[in-house]
Amino acid sequence: MGIDRVALAEELRQLRDLARIKWEEDPLPTGREAELRLRKEIKDLELEPYIADLETEGYAVLPPGKAAPPELFEEIRLVMEDLSKRVKTDGVPEGGLGKTLYHMLPENPIFEQALMAKAPQALVTYLLGYRAKLSQCTGLIKDSKAPALAIHADHSFKFPAPWSPISNYSVVTWVLTDYTRENGADCVWPGSHLKGQPAPFEM
Repeated sequence: MGIDRVALAEELRQLRDLARIKWEEDPLPTGREAELRLRKEIKDLELEPYIADLETEGYAVLPPGKAAPPELFEEIRLVMEDLSKRVKTDGVPEGGLGKTLYHMLPENPIFEQALMAKAPQALVTYLLGYRAKLSQCTGLIKDSKAPALAIHADHSFKFPAPWSPISNYSVVTWVLTDYTRENGADCVWPGSHLKGQPAPFEM
């Protein structure tokens, strides 16, 4: 079944109109105004140490309560558990990402609250500017049977190396259960973002 180009064009027009109205209501800063506003946000939210982590390590970990009130994490977890019950894998083995829940943003207002949380948003703004666009809102649920996901660079197979030191995109992860060596955790390569190239075994 083909794409209804007329309906698609109309939907895109409506989205552009909505974006224009939103911009007129709260225009995003540019230039020196953007720099001063972001500096104030970083200072007010006491994010200086995490900015330093982004620059030197390539990632930052916000402690409990810094990204958002702890109760928000529990609410997100419960909503995701409910969503996971409605997602069928049809017997297909789960890969290193585990059970993937796509397009979660319209499913529940709790995801918009997470998206608009001030501290994570300020860090994203530091990397990408005030006009950063949301690419996806995805949830991953893993159990002890999920295979390990090989260490990799998200830029791989998307941008030709060597990569620019200026960020093209960022990932914000909301950790809803404990990360331990025993139950599985993210593995990162501190400082590898400075190399500007894929992991050696991806080449």
